[in-house]
Formats: sequence, structure tokens, C-alpha cells
Amino acid sequence: MSIFVKPINEIEFEEVKAFCDEQIEENRRVEYKKAFSSKDEKKQIAKEISAFANTHGGIILVGVGEKDRKPKLPIDGIDYVKGLNEKVTSIALKNIYPPVFPETKVCRFGDNLEKAVVVIRVQESDETPHTVERTTGIYVRVDSQSEPQRAPFEEIEWLMNRREKAVENRERLLRRAEERFNNQPTKKNFNAFQSVSVIPVFPHAPLVVLGNLSDIANKSKVSVHNCDFPLTSQYKTAHESIIDETQYSAFLNYTEINLFGLIFSKQSLWGNHNEKIVNLDEAAHMVEGVLRFSLNFYKKVGYRGLISINLSLEGINEGILANPSSIMWSKPLERPLGSSDFDDFISLKRKVTVSELSGRFDEIAEGLYNEFLWSFGVDNDWHRKELIDNIYKK
Repeated sequence: MSIFVKPINEIEFEEVKAFCDEQIEENRRVEYKKAFSSKDEKKQIAKEISAFANTHGGIILVGVGEKDRKPKLPIDGIDYVKGLNEKVTSIALKNIYPPVFPETKVCRFGDNLEKAVVVIRVQESDETPHTVERTTGIYVRVDSQSEPQRAPFEEIEWLMNRREKAVENRERLLRRAEERFNNQPTKKNFNAFQSVSVIPVFPHAPLVVLGNLSDIANKSKVSVHNCDFPLTSQYKTAHESIIDETQYSAFLNYTEINLFGLIFSKQSLWGNHNEKIVNLDEAAHMVEGVLRFSLNFYKKVGYRGLISINLSLEGINEGILANPSSIMWSKPLERPLGSSDFDDFISLKRKVTVSELSGRFDEIAEGLYNEFLWSFGVDNDWHRKELIDNIYKK
């Protein structure tokens, strides 16, 4: 697992060495430093951290020299002393405004514990611009330069408005995906739908080059309970997106994957004797498929920030919640698990980081299922737990 996405406390020296062996050049998201500079040390490290926070986030490897912008091998490291973690945190807190809280791991050499490499991982920030030099300097990362560059006026203006513009972009992407689904020719044949979407909370820049989107999507594909997500690999292309459509007379699924990191999937709910019946297992497996695909996708593009998970059902008033054993296609439903007697639309949302979703996947998924069951009138705690346990067993 890449040091960009692996939990910081699990990164060891061997993984840092393997990363350096790849000879990745310094770029917008990678910086090599032979040592904590002895000249104006605090200002320099603070400048690097703030520039990453202002741009796309990134990693600083202290103890790794560079030659022609590539890591110099073998790795020399720096002398190990206690307090290196605290040193980085102190520099960031005292010299950057608003403060930045980087992740830090001191990786001691396996064969020489007197030497270490300090991994400083900075997340893209939604509180930009971050300033240094007593709030007079604003720095960003530029691919063509190995050092942070002072931000030009137009970029400062963008940084100051980034949160607002990013939220507008998020709503635009979700709205457009919904409109595209509504334009499907067979959509008119259905009245009830389930939708699951995952998207960065502040999608202000593409996460992937458009030409690589299909390849990354195919490599991120998952199989959940013998059902693939996405359903096929035959994508159609659209502005900023690739789209997977599956249409039958009794079923419609639309999945859109966007270069800004939106994964949007919406499908019709299956009926039985013209009743609105929600198959609990199918609904849960759809959620799990989208979430696991999203994890794979974000890991491959190196995104670890905050994401919004959205689960919604519409057209479900008087709908019945059932599981496969209680759905009898030859006769009316006899034992529903629950029903939606009051709401025609249900919307459930979570905001977590990619790392949190990865580390607490079952807890987050079960929390969504639990609220989903409650919304369908399953008010018994023990019954909801039993149903959730059965979902995971199958």
C-alpha cells in the first residue's frame, strides 16, 4: 500500500525505502529533504507544509536527499533524537495561519536505530489560504518546480474562495448526474429508486487525468456477494465522466464516475405484483459495492480527504421492506420486515475521511444500514441487529 494512503502509524522504513527505489521525481505532491535546514529552519519547513495544504496535499521525506529531483540512494537519513514528531507539529502550529496539522511518522532504520527518516504527510486543506512569514507569504506547489512558489494574485483569490467554489462544484456534479439519470429512456417505466453516491466534500480539482479514468475504474472494480460493481466495464463517455448503463424492461441502473471523484449509482427498485418492494439484501449490497469501489478508486488516485456518502430512496411511500426468503413471486408478500408508511423520500448522509472509511468500514456501513432499517419502521433494536448480521453472513 502506498505511503500516500497507508495509515501513518503503520508506515515503516522499508516502505519508505521501496518508495524511494521507484525514483519518483519531486512534484506537486512529493518533496525530498536531506535534513531539517540549519538556516531559517522553521520558516522553510512551514513553507513546505503550507504549500502542500494550499494545493493538493503531499508528502515530505526528511532524511532523503535528492539529485536531479529524484531521491538519492542509498538513503542517508538524519540522526534519531526524541521529539522529532513534536518538532514538526510545533513548527506547523507556530508558523502557519490558520494552523495545519500534518501527520508525522519517524521511521528508524531497521539495521541502524540511530538513523531515521521523518515522513510528514499533509492533507489538502479546506481552510485556505494558509500563510507563513507572519501572514505575509502564501505558497503553492507547482509541478515544474521543486520548491514552493509564491501564489500569484489570481490563485490567492481562488484559495480564498475555494471552499465556496468547491461546494458549488460538488452540488453541480451531483445535480448533473441526477439529470443524466432522469434522461434515461426507460426511466419513465419506474417510480421508485435507490441512489448511492460518494464524492469529495470539496472537489475543486480533478483527481485523475480524463484519459486514465476508464482504466482506473476497471482496476477499482469490486465483487460484492457475487455482484459486480460497476455492473459492466463497457463505459460510455461524457463531459468529465464515464457512464455505465444497464437497462432491461424490469430494471434500470445508471452509474457515473467523474474525474473529480464522484461515484454516483442509481437504480430502480424491483416490484412484485405491482407492489413497491425493497429487497433488503439488494439495497445493502448496492451500498457496500459503491463504498468498496470508492475506496479502491480513491486509493489508486491518492486521495485521502473528506468524502460525503449519500444514500437515498425515492417514490417509496407505502413501500414494503423484505428479504429474499420472504419475497414470493407467485403470491403476495406475507411477512414484511417493515414499511415506509409516512415518507416518500429518505436521505441518509455521512461525512468521513477515506482513511476513516477504510479503517472503520463495517462500523460505518452498519450505521447506514441501521438508520435505513429504522426509516422503514424496523424499530426493534434486536431485530435490526439480527438483520444486519444476516447481511454480512451472506
